[in-house]
Amino acid sequence: MQTFKCKICGGSLTVASKSRVAVCDYCGSKQILPLFSDESAQLLYDRGNSYLRQNEYDKAETIFNQLLALCPEDPEIYWDLVLCKYGVTFVQDPKTGKYVPTCNRTHYESILNDKNYQKVIQYADDEQTAYYQETAETINNIQKGILSVSKKEKPFDIFISYKETDNNGNRTKDSIAAQKLYEKLTESGYKVFFSRITLEDKIGTEYEPYIYAALYSSKVMLTVCSSKENIESPWVRNEWSRFLTLRQNDASKTLIPLYFDMPKTDLPDEFAILAAQDMSKDDFEQELLRGIKKLIPLPIMLAARRKKLKKRLGISAAILTGIILVAGVISFPYIKDYVRYNADYQTAMQLYNEEKYYEAADAFAKLSDFKDSAEMQQESLNMGQYTAAMQLYYDGNYPEAAWAFRDMNGYKDSADMQKQAELNWREELATVATNNILGSSSYGAYYISANGSVETFNYDPGTANSNISIDEHGKIVSIADNIALYALHEDGYVTNSKNNNGLDSDWENIIQITPRFNTTNVALSNEGKVIYGQVENDTNPDDTDNWLQTTNEWDKIVSLSYDVERYGYGGMMSAALVGLKSDGTVVSVFYGIQTNADSFIASLKNIKEISVNVGSSSKTVSIVALDKNGTLYTFADGVSNTYENLKIIDVETTDFYSDSDIGSQFFILNNELTLSRLGSENTIMEDVVYINKDFIVTRSGTIYTEYNWEGTSPTNTTVKTQIKDVWLDRS
Repeated sequence: MQTFKCKICGGSLTVASKSRVAVCDYCGSKQILPLFSDESAQLLYDRGNSYLRQNEYDKAETIFNQLLALCPEDPEIYWDLVLCKYGVTFVQDPKTGKYVPTCNRTHYESILNDKNYQKVIQYADDEQTAYYQETAETINNIQKGILSVSKKEKPFDIFISYKETDNNGNRTKDSIAAQKLYEKLTESGYKVFFSRITLEDKIGTEYEPYIYAALYSSKVMLTVCSSKENIESPWVRNEWSRFLTLRQNDASKTLIPLYFDMPKTDLPDEFAILAAQDMSKDDFEQELLRGIKKLIPLPIMLAARRKKLKKRLGISAAILTGIILVAGVISFPYIKDYVRYNADYQTAMQLYNEEKYYEAADAFAKLSDFKDSAEMQQESLNMGQYTAAMQLYYDGNYPEAAWAFRDMNGYKDSADMQKQAELNWREELATVATNNILGSSSYGAYYISANGSVETFNYDPGTANSNISIDEHGKIVSIADNIALYALHEDGYVTNSKNNNGLDSDWENIIQITPRFNTTNVALSNEGKVIYGQVENDTNPDDTDNWLQTTNEWDKIVSLSYDVERYGYGGMMSAALVGLKSDGTVVSVFYGIQTNADSFIASLKNIKEISVNVGSSSKTVSIVALDKNGTLYTFADGVSNTYENLKIIDVETTDFYSDSDIGSQFFILNNELTLSRLGSENTIMEDVVYINKDFIVTRSGTIYTEYNWEGTSPTNTTVKTQIKDVWLDRS
């Protein structure tokens, strides 16, 4: 005889036969019982259901997945996983006294199409199937109702997640701190979900549609906590874990952990890669609002416009009323024209308020100098441009966003947004570690540390970073090889570019830098132009970089890929420089390359990632390119190939470091952050967020090297760099 706990009320269920359909003696609920061969599995099952009753769905799901390994054909285990996904708990209907399901997690996918539910039906017998289908239909109808209500809700900008009451029912200090934030953000013009106020007129069983709508629409979630227990409490975890799941498919969502009266180390492991903020710091509120304004700048503008519009409409209505009153006594010959123009003006203002800016601009243009139509026409055009620029920024198209903000000539915060877009662009193209083989005593391997300084790896120390400071121009974003290491700062300034290139001043407003070729390094400016230093060598005419002069005609370049092959540690043997343009086409220039890749380059369209590599002895070139539809194109040894449906987010091509040139290898990073070699089923490493020809960076910030060496696995360098949000957003 086996004794089970009722998954609804927790009472004991005794089953004395082979039947697995039972009715609880305490609450009268019908349910299916699993079939276990040992007591330990049964105890594990009871623990999973205990988590379910306490709304700790993630913990329950972990338990049931363990049981599934033991019982892969038990329909009840699959059913429990369904209950976890949809957050199903059972509440007593006050009218009938029966326990009915309610959903605390919402998904667009119908439960009837869920893969685990389909497994339930596959393994259940006829009597069990009838029960499962009936309950599934009930849950499906609840989900439809939730989605119906949530669609009617206006979108939120920010979701504040916190624990409202403690175990004694008293309000927590988290709640008080969260309300202060709510009030501040609301005053700033943001629409904020704060359950204490947003749900104050709802009862508990009605919460889910509004929580779901807010989670789905909010661009930012703030989690406020003062203890590990509070941030890990079931309902709080339920909120932030769902938001993180939504973030996987929507890179524009950002979760910002906020904490006080507790160590940062007590935050959940899932927050390790997030930029948490200490609420006890003096400048916390100012920094938080500044950061949110960059993430969601529009609500402030919209709030100001609504206020301005309301005032204008009020004045217009008052004027119109006065005119009509006077018109009742005195006849004005122009009153009909005024009424018509005023009606058209109100229509234009309505278009503006609905954010149909270009339509509004056309409408205001037809009103000539009526009221402030000329001013509003220009304002509409400006806001149309601003909104389009913000959309580029949210879509991760940082080069074009930067150019769009630049063209707005300081309108609103466009200058600040241009700087932010350019910083994201730099970080996207950063080289955070390099092996420098230029300059005798300055040889060495270098990396950008977590605090933005340039350090040497212990396995190969050097002095090329000796004069790099982060005091004046901010942290280092990218580094490149030369006798004195190039260092690109957050503000676009490049340390050592003046002396290395014989220039009058150091480069500024730079997005990307390359290693030295023969005599010069190359840089990509924020204008999308390629620049370089002196290309000629007066003492050795053969040692020049005149081949780079064709890049003078390039424009709208959004990224550079490059490679150099040298005679040992000496001069340049062969080199390649490839530029990706904003329209997805590719331009290139080669030095000492025998293989003709021009036709392949010309065939590339709609490209978003590209990598080039020069062969170590045969003077050949290999290229791998990924287009915006996910199609991969490769070129090696004069042969091109195409691959589809690989779900890739980054690519790199290199050759094995060995005594002989054994050919190029293409490395691919997929959207699950798994790195592998194209054509191989073996995984090189998981949780990878960054790759270049010599280094890998994992989600934790740890740098690995030697991943392309023959016969070796990636080597942990034991140091860490700072993880950039733009790397994570790609997945």
